[in-house]
Amino acid sequence: MIEINNLKYSYDKSFFRKKLSNYNIEIENLSIKKGSKITICGLNGSGKSTFIKLLSGVLSANEGKINVMGFNPIKDRKEYVKNISVIWGQRSGLWQDLTPLENFEVFSKLYRVNKFEAKKIIDKSIAELNCESFVNRQVRKLSLGQRIKIEIIASLIHSPKILFYDEAFLGLDFKSKAKIIEYLNRYIEENDVTLFLISHDIEDLVQMCDEMLFLEKGRVILRDKIKNIINKDLERTNVKINFYGMFKFDNIKEYIGNEIIITKQSDNFIELSVIASFNRSNLIRLLANDNNLLNIEFSQNSLENVLLQIVK
Repeated sequence: MIEINNLKYSYDKSFFRKKLSNYNIEIENLSIKKGSKITICGLNGSGKSTFIKLLSGVLSANEGKINVMGFNPIKDRKEYVKNISVIWGQRSGLWQDLTPLENFEVFSKLYRVNKFEAKKIIDKSIAELNCESFVNRQVRKLSLGQRIKIEIIASLIHSPKILFYDEAFLGLDFKSKAKIIEYLNRYIEENDVTLFLISHDIEDLVQMCDEMLFLEKGRVILRDKIKNIINKDLERTNVKINFYGMFKFDNIKEYIGNEIIITKQSDNFIELSVIASFNRSNLIRLLANDNNLLNIEFSQNSLENVLLQIVK
């Protein structure tokens, strides 16, 4: 469905340089199947939003090819945009002085959607997301949660085959977000839609996506199923230890490197990553034998910590 070959893009706009040495995006080959639900992860400045802009046709690559469902996002833009939807969480795509219903009518005409088909999608979405009470209110007078619900509905009016959501749920309260994600998951599954999601909230990624692309300096340094990452790395416990004097490893050195990994260490503090099956009482006993311990704190590893480990 999506084929990327030798993709390179830089924000350097110099007309006098024949070759660009520092690319914001540089991806050799990447294939993505129809119906994939992919989260794009990485630290700030890693190229996540730039990658979305290239795939959605907002930006044109310096080098390489992008083929999406047989379309070139730039050359075939007029037809391509009928098959995708993009939400930028920082910027609203709605007309602020119009009501949601008036916005939906405008979008339906822009995408030349059959009135009957558009009404069916709109009515179902309004009911599912409980928007009946504010669809006749100006968008500028809506709360953040209400506006985002309307953005989501507007993005589905033309039955897109690909959704590009960049921080689409930013600022939503837990209840509103849960409702939206539940509805979107059902819609995506029923219509075999491909999803690209960027979110700062790890829970969004776990609930909506099954695959992760992790970017660092514009390059894909990890591609894997989220369940594989969870199964491999989340079955560990973080152990934070404060102590007096010098820390001695004599009793645990045989476990270091596999069962126990040292993640942080300073004068009177050490942090360990321990496999979940390692008996806590036994660990405390081993550590206390040769060390003057102040306190020990146990916490379950998180996907966020795992991602941070990737870029260390």
